[in-house]
Amino acid sequence: MSLVGLRDMSVIETPPKDRLAIQTVVAPFTESLVRRAIEEELARDGQVFLVHNRVETIYSIAAMVNQLVPKARVVVGHGQMNEKELET
Repeated sequence: MSLVGLRDMSVIETPPKDRLAIQTVVAPFTESLVRRAIEEELARDGQVFLVHNRVETIYSIAAMVNQLVPKARVVVGHGQMNEKELET
C-alpha cells in the first residue's frame, strides 16, 4: 500500500538500544501455546503480534486471546479496515 501511495511508510535504519531479536515460531495452533507465549512476552514487558489469515474470523480469535490472557490489551488490524479505523 505504501508503494502506491495509499499509506505512509517509515523505515527504522538502526535498531533501538538493547533491542532483542524477533522470535518467530511456526507450530500447531493450541490455546495453551498461545497463552504461554503471550504471558512470557508480557512478563518481560514485550509486545506480541499474532497473525491470523482470515478477516472473517479475526475477531473471534481476538476474543479468544482476550479470554486466555485477560491482562493483555488486544487490538485488531486488517486490510479491509479504512484508514481512520486503522489509525485508531
